[in-house]
Amino acid sequence: MKIKIFSTLLILKVCFLFSQEFGNFSNIENFFNLTKQEVEFKIKDSGYQFKSKDKLGNSTYIKKNSTYIFVVTTIFNGNQLKYFSWNDTLMRGQFIVNDIGNDSNYKIDESKTNDYLGIFTSVSDEKDLQVNIFKTQPNLQKGMIVFSLMKWESKPNGNVKNKTLENEKNTKTEVSSLDVLKKYDGKYPGEVHFLKNVILKKRLVNLIGNEKYNYMVKTWAVENNILESWGCEAHNCDRTNFDIVIDFDKDKLYIGYRVEERIFKFGEDQDYPESILEWEKENMKN
Repeated sequence: MKIKIFSTLLILKVCFLFSQEFGNFSNIENFFNLTKQEVEFKIKDSGYQFKSKDKLGNSTYIKKNSTYIFVVTTIFNGNQLKYFSWNDTLMRGQFIVNDIGNDSNYKIDESKTNDYLGIFTSVSDEKDLQVNIFKTQPNLQKGMIVFSLMKWESKPNGNVKNKTLENEKNTKTEVSSLDVLKKYDGKYPGEVHFLKNVILKKRLVNLIGNEKYNYMVKTWAVENNILESWGCEAHNCDRTNFDIVIDFDKDKLYIGYRVEERIFKFGEDQDYPESILEWEKENMKN
């Protein structure tokens, strides 16, 4: 019995040694109450080193050991944390999954491929937070689970879904112009349910079909301001990413769509904007 207890404790110690050091899920949530300087200090204090910051404002930090590479990505709006993604080992990651599942503030809204694999989403209207759990095959093959946590814009009624439905009811369904999206300029797509806007959704589905649209919505993880909006699968941006461009002058929609080796571009006409052509060129290199 003593040998079994000792062995179990040793295994747990090794698992925690080879995992990230943020602790439980509530510690990650608390990052959204801190200043940018305080968040960056906690990341570096946990052993991460700054790697890069791209033109979209996504800052990446990494930590390595002999077995794993841990990655953190942050997006700030001024001094306020808007988006935080991180990965962890399967055992430690499962503890975080349990933390989320045991928090009654989060309501599950999950899209999944079967009972174990997939991307799982939970939203807390009370905390104005959305968490995504990426238990996808590529991540599991690396022995990892990937998480992302996003801050919603505060809603007076405190209900993200009801507010969105109310906004959609107030939008005349017969209107099909993309001009209605101009009101979202400067906001994050996740805050305003950009991809689920009734007008944009209809035109996206007409352009790429339901299957590609649904996959893009559930995979979209890292986002920047819209009019041109770019997203990717967490920690797999080089291999799975999307670019949406709206030309308001022409009232035309264009999409760059990459999933692993498959690279497509779609347009409501064939006069593709330079940003889509550049997106295609860059993805062809990888």
